[in-house]
Amino acid sequence: MSFILQYKFGMQNSTPISFTNSALKELQLRIAKHQISAPIIRVGVKVVGAISNTYLLAFDQPTDSDKIYTISGLSVIIANKDLMFVLGLEIDFVKKGNEEGFVFNP
Repeated sequence: MSFILQYKFGMQNSTPISFTNSALKELQLRIAKHQISAPIIRVGVKVVGAISNTYLLAFDQPTDSDKIYTISGLSVIIANKDLMFVLGLEIDFVKKGNEEGFVFNP
């Protein structure tokens, strides 16, 4: 199935998601703050309620059902089951007033 996704979406030489410079800078700050020596970032989809999903961004370890990518110098894992939901996703970090956070732009 992975080959079919790669062929269909033209992913042979690309990555399924991207990070803005702002998101990369914030991730690097959090890696340094928590002194994570070999950071691996999980991007995925989490089921919330009966029919709703939300995006997931966390430090984690890979499992057998994950695909590992190097994106902008970071190790990123995406579960095979989540790949179709995150294809083309851009992750940004936004500060507005007293609020800040990661924003997922499909």
